[in-house]
Amino acid sequence: MKIKSINIKSTKIVLPYDGEVIIDENGIVEVSEKCAEIMVNKTPFWKIVDGEKNDDSETVTDNERDEFEKKIRLMKFDELKSFAIESGCNEDEVNGVTSKKNLVNYLLEKFDSEQ
Repeated sequence: MKIKSINIKSTKIVLPYDGEVIIDENGIVEVSEKCAEIMVNKTPFWKIVDGEKNDDSETVTDNERDEFEKKIRLMKFDELKSFAIESGCNEDEVNGVTSKKNLVNYLLEKFDSEQ
């Protein structure tokens, strides 16, 4: 099953059940169903890729941004910091943010800049 990261591209990462995987330049990686379920349902940065990769797979709708924003706003500050670092954000920048509101805004800016 293919899943896509909205902010991690062209790197290796360790995922639950599947271990170390390589994310391609489009943020897409082939994973097991168990791994996909966890990544898509428990984190705001992943979505399932429908069918084969095509130009439409690069398009992120306003609805996807809204869903991402809702998910990160529900996280506690410490969870949000860990999530941001695990998602590939600069650790020094993330640790320099002192409020949840500012960290949410930082992640939304990162999300928008990736699109």
